[in-house]
Amino acid sequence: MGFRTIQGKIFVSMFFFLIIPFCLTFFYLDKPLEKTIESKIGTSIQDALNLVSLNIDNTLEQMLNSITAISLDQNILSMLKKPSQYTDYEKFRISNNMMKTLHNSYLINTENYLTFMDFSGGLYTSWYAMPGKYEQLKSTSWYPDILNSKDRFLWIYQPDNYTFTDKRPLISVAKLIRDTSSNDNIGIVMISIVESDIRKILMQLEGEVFLIDKNGIVLSHAEPSFFRKDLSGEPYIQKVIKTEKGQMIDEINNKKMIVSYRTIHKTDWKIVQLIPYDTVFKEIFNIRKANIFIVGVIFLVFLLISISISFRISKPLKLLKKKMADIDNQDSSDMIDVKGTDEIASLIHTYNKMIIRIKDLLDRLKMEYKQKEDMRFRALQSQINPHFILNTLNNIKWMAYIRKDHEVAEMLSCMAVILEGSIGRDEDIITLKQEIAYIHNYVILQKIKYNELLSIIYDIPEDLLQCEVIKFILQPIVENSIYHGIDQMKGKGVIHIAATRLDHQLVIQIKDNGLGIDPVKLEEIRYSFTSKQDVRKINRVGIRNVHDRIQLQYGKKYGITIHSERFAGTIVEIVLPADVRKEEKAYVEDIDR
Repeated sequence: MGFRTIQGKIFVSMFFFLIIPFCLTFFYLDKPLEKTIESKIGTSIQDALNLVSLNIDNTLEQMLNSITAISLDQNILSMLKKPSQYTDYEKFRISNNMMKTLHNSYLINTENYLTFMDFSGGLYTSWYAMPGKYEQLKSTSWYPDILNSKDRFLWIYQPDNYTFTDKRPLISVAKLIRDTSSNDNIGIVMISIVESDIRKILMQLEGEVFLIDKNGIVLSHAEPSFFRKDLSGEPYIQKVIKTEKGQMIDEINNKKMIVSYRTIHKTDWKIVQLIPYDTVFKEIFNIRKANIFIVGVIFLVFLLISISISFRISKPLKLLKKKMADIDNQDSSDMIDVKGTDEIASLIHTYNKMIIRIKDLLDRLKMEYKQKEDMRFRALQSQINPHFILNTLNNIKWMAYIRKDHEVAEMLSCMAVILEGSIGRDEDIITLKQEIAYIHNYVILQKIKYNELLSIIYDIPEDLLQCEVIKFILQPIVENSIYHGIDQMKGKGVIHIAATRLDHQLVIQIKDNGLGIDPVKLEEIRYSFTSKQDVRKINRVGIRNVHDRIQLQYGKKYGITIHSERFAGTIVEIVLPADVRKEEKAYVEDIDR
């Protein structure tokens, strides 16, 4: 295998480029290592989360057991059922004994507040209740919820403490107390703990740790300002809410984080832990940076060697590339002189042959195109002359006038104007006045069907009538307003066409009081304005065609926008440049005739 052949040059280059298998080896060894460490860290984090979850679950279990003990205590039930039969001292003694029992049996490791109340104005608390506190509790947002909760426990999150000197928020659980004999509601019991007790448990974990409810509301956080904050809009919280437990890597506030979470089953609350990805994998990153540096040095050495070798390979190829780029501006028969016998020389020989074949192909395409144009011209000659139709309509119109059938004559006159505009004249740009005249005649034809159930209002300043517009851009929109908006409605349909000048732009608004467009259909129409979908597959093809014609003529800043509400009508706005035609070419009838 000689070095003078391209195959030999590539072989030598590959020999020197050992860096490629080296890089692949580095990649395949590094990634599994990272995955293994990531898996072990994930398991460790989940184990820690599980322990914290059990601690919080135990605290909540104590609260629920306390509620249950109160609900079943016969002295409490008797006092709440017939409070008038007990003196204030007896009430105090019964409630105080219950509170001592709970503190000794259940609520041992938490700072808590015990509250129970009857429905006769009696309030019994482990905290100092100022006069009027009973009514204040009844006016809270959670009071109606507890009355409708039947036998369920109701969890309550209170941003304010019971004592005015203590600003720490509370997490409470409440339950209705029922008479065991009559099953009537006789009172409410509520146990509250300070949020900081839950926070202390959470702080056993590293990173940012917080507790949320099933709706994404923060119940406990290291930062007190986060209490009751709604995080449901955060994408990572939306993922957390949907599953029981797990771990993921997500971008939070432009920082890569490891998100771990676990559910507390008694309440469907979730513990969420955020740890910076860089912190966990810092050592791995340092090793990786060192490896990358070594690979970079080796790569640089091999790069210099490969540049020297590839230069001799690439020089004739660059010449070939230049000649191929010149094909667009030079004669296609331009060929390259060939020197040498290696693979590149063979490639240039092939290029020269390709140039000859391209020239032959272009000559054949030109001949085929000319033949197709000749056939198209002959086909057009065989069609009926459109002006014959126009002249025939005029003849029929005058016959109708002679027979005094003015309504038919009027219809034929309007039809002739529209037909003349569509088949006559090659110009696509007309004045707004001429376009309005076409609409006027079109509406006259539609009134044959709708009579007084259809009316059109024009609100166009005189100075804007000479502005230039693309021919037949209003008719498809008016047609859609009639057939899709007004046709199925009850009552009179009104179409309002207005024009204004705004910052050197002509804004034409077509508004109807029809049935409006279904929101899903409206989004499909708007999407069609920006998509390349075949217009034949889209409803309201006329509007899409008008939008495309405007942007092809004037650019992407112009076009159509649609606003619609179901059963409240539709507004279509057309934005065009406000160019004024100096001399009007009057060849349509005035709308006031």
